[in-house]
Amino acid sequence: MGDPLLDYLRSCCVHVLGKRPGCGFFIAPRMIVTCSHVVGREVEIGSAIQLEQWTQGLIKPLEGATVLGNFPEDDIAFIQTVEPNLTFTPLSEEVRQGDELTALGFPKGDNRQALDQFSAKYEGQTFFRDVRGRAGAEAKFKSGQVEPGFSGGPLLNLKTCRVMGVVALTRDARFALGGWAIEVPLVERLLRECQQELPSIDPGWVKAEAIQREATESIKEETIFRAIPVIPRQMPPIPSKFVHRPEASNELKTRLLDQTVSDTLVVSAIYGLGGIGKSALATVLAHEQEVQEQFPDGTLWVTLGQQPDIQKSLGDWIQALRDFDYKPITVGAASAHLRTLLFDKRMLLVIDDVWQSDDLEPFRVGGKGCRVLVTTREAVIRDADRYDLSVMTEEQSLQLLEAGMNRSLVLNERTEAIAFAKTVGYLPLALELAAVQVNEGFTWLELLAEFKKEVAELELLDSSEATQSLSEEKLRKHSLRACFNLSLRRLPAQLLKQFAWLGVLPEDVEITHQMAGTLWE
Repeated sequence: MGDPLLDYLRSCCVHVLGKRPGCGFFIAPRMIVTCSHVVGREVEIGSAIQLEQWTQGLIKPLEGATVLGNFPEDDIAFIQTVEPNLTFTPLSEEVRQGDELTALGFPKGDNRQALDQFSAKYEGQTFFRDVRGRAGAEAKFKSGQVEPGFSGGPLLNLKTCRVMGVVALTRDARFALGGWAIEVPLVERLLRECQQELPSIDPGWVKAEAIQREATESIKEETIFRAIPVIPRQMPPIPSKFVHRPEASNELKTRLLDQTVSDTLVVSAIYGLGGIGKSALATVLAHEQEVQEQFPDGTLWVTLGQQPDIQKSLGDWIQALRDFDYKPITVGAASAHLRTLLFDKRMLLVIDDVWQSDDLEPFRVGGKGCRVLVTTREAVIRDADRYDLSVMTEEQSLQLLEAGMNRSLVLNERTEAIAFAKTVGYLPLALELAAVQVNEGFTWLELLAEFKKEVAELELLDSSEATQSLSEEKLRKHSLRACFNLSLRRLPAQLLKQFAWLGVLPEDVEITHQMAGTLWE
């Protein structure tokens, strides 16, 4: 469903390029209200002010606008335009605790400006006295991140379909904790001091309100369906041939369940070589009953890879939390909205296969009840509780080989398999590839000989080894690549060519069977 009323409200908003750029909105055809600190508290009446109006991606300057009234002590200013605006907003002081609110503004993030929004709930009035001795009352709202650029924007009450305040302050610009707004009665009183009155309600607004209410009624059943609690469990299924590694899983589970940590969001990171089993271990942990009891609101999972689509992945998480109407237009806005949705949740957030630490940052969201679990090869994760995953033990390696072969190793095979496992550094992925080749007819001795030959060729290609011996980590990387090369060399020429065509796909992309069939053929 679209949101005709919110679209109409956008057409009433302007970007006020004052001392601290922010938002303003038309309350009459030639009258804009905003905050005094946006215009500039010292700006005099009659001063020119620069305005921009954003419409469907087009930015239009509004020439000739001047300050009609400036009330720095009350943080309200009025701007008069030369040309009338076709749309303007109705004001109403009617609001009750718990009413859902939406605000518009022009936050600046990700190296660009945007006309954006946030959602909040009305908490009541705050009575205050500031450092200048001024006393008064303001409307307080919770949730919603008031970033720089939202000041002066309209705060729409979705229940009454009227603007109930002017966004003024944030509780904390870093988090979605809400803020304060200047209430309508004060705006109306100051407007009268300027010898101005509010006009009758805009007929276009009334029409947009009617369309929205009708659309809301028509999807009432869908809304009820969406309200049914659904706990997201996005982790993949446990691999069919997974071999339990208690020394790793028990340690990580203890860390995830630790409730003695601080009130900040805790990030745990599993480090290790590619193919060592990081993602499989994270999957098993997410399926653990104790972990699911610790995080009863569910598990969100994303696999990033080398070229992630951050905004889409954040949007997927937002939809998994049953917010189907929010459409993020920037990574920053999506991350902030997600932080609001997760603020009071107890969820496990798994970010798999992180290559760049900057890619992780938008997913570091959630309140103290959430935990972030990261898997990475070598990205430097800020303030992370690091766990270095080692290779399998000899016994675990044999279990994995037997699982891959679907049979037990006989006595002679066992000795040869142990030698091979040791040579490849007990890497799980290399062992799985070897099990497949033994099933296809290779003996362990043949496989070991071919493997050593392949590794020797890789060493010759690695120019860094001309002056120094191979490190243990590089040996394992060569082992994994050698196993892949052996698997590929056993493919007939036609199958190898068809397999190569799959390389046109980006990493971790999901495709349909039909698309795979087209590439294969």
